[in-house]
Amino acid sequence: MSRVIALDTEWYYDSQINVGDLGAWNYFRRSDCYMVSVSDGADHWAGHPRDFRWESLEGATLVAHNAGFDEEGYLALVEAGKAPRVAYAAWHCTADLSAYVCQRRSLADAVFAAFGETVSKDMRKYMKGKHWVDVVRNPDPDENGVSAADRLLQYARDDAMHCWRLWEKWAPLWPDWERELSLITRLQGRAGVTICVERLERDIKLLERLIICCIDRLPWVEAGAKPASPIAIAQACRDAGIPPPPVKAHDAIAAEKWEEEYGSATPWLHALKSMRKAKKMLASLQTMRDRLRPDGTLPFSLKYFGAHTGRWSGESGLNFQNFNRDPMVLHEDISGLGLVADPKVLALLRAQLSKDPDCLA
Repeated sequence: MSRVIALDTEWYYDSQINVGDLGAWNYFRRSDCYMVSVSDGADHWAGHPRDFRWESLEGATLVAHNAGFDEEGYLALVEAGKAPRVAYAAWHCTADLSAYVCQRRSLADAVFAAFGETVSKDMRKYMKGKHWVDVVRNPDPDENGVSAADRLLQYARDDAMHCWRLWEKWAPLWPDWERELSLITRLQGRAGVTICVERLERDIKLLERLIICCIDRLPWVEAGAKPASPIAIAQACRDAGIPPPPVKAHDAIAAEKWEEEYGSATPWLHALKSMRKAKKMLASLQTMRDRLRPDGTLPFSLKYFGAHTGRWSGESGLNFQNFNRDPMVLHEDISGLGLVADPKVLALLRAQLSKDPDCLA
């Protein structure tokens, strides 16, 4: 194997500009990379991307703790003309490696599992809402007189060094086919899926209208209570002579039994259920719209070895493994019953879809 270099990048983030809300592709095109750090096990360097000798990565095997983040960030720098395109041999993920070996994904947890050492992420939190120029202008020395800029540089160097050490210790335990699965997972998510933007926008508007119609049918809203108020819902149930519903998050089975027994006891209950389902679906569709690339594709992310069994899991606020299993259909009159998932209706719909996949267009 070619020489191994660990690479880490630090990017600006705040409550509006962050990878959790924007997704990686859009985040890197709205954020600013203010630091790159590298380590080959012997030498460690950190500094601004413009000061880094990118050609030193030529032909190297790169590793990063969350390679899906750092490699995507590097590609965004290349696209923006802030870094040259370098022909590295491979780029592996030590977060995926750690998940495979010890089921600990974060850098701090992995380093503790591997070496019994504690890693502080305080500087990452400190940099929320700050650029490199901010820490240069404001020394903000700690109790030992070390400036914020020097603490940040040391933090970045340490992250790259820890990443390299994890690779050095655990890479021999990671089979080639598992490395390939890790790589394919990243490439697949980066390629994304093509979205019919016209249908996406249509369904967003439809769900927004449906939610308004459902809210209009909730008797406590007119009295000034919020649509999802647990207190108002419980009182409405008591007024209808039925017990308040169990909290689904606390007891899903009891909540389902309650819906089966009392689901048709009062006309507003179906509106409440439809509103909740519509809001959940609307949030997913809005996230898709917000993360679309200009070419109409939607990048996504799956977590390799996300569970202890080794299976993938969803991440980044849009779980591609947990979309609705059954289609939700609307009655012809949107102001009527709202979303339904009647087994007979769904069976007929599946039969029609098998004959004509575009019947819902």
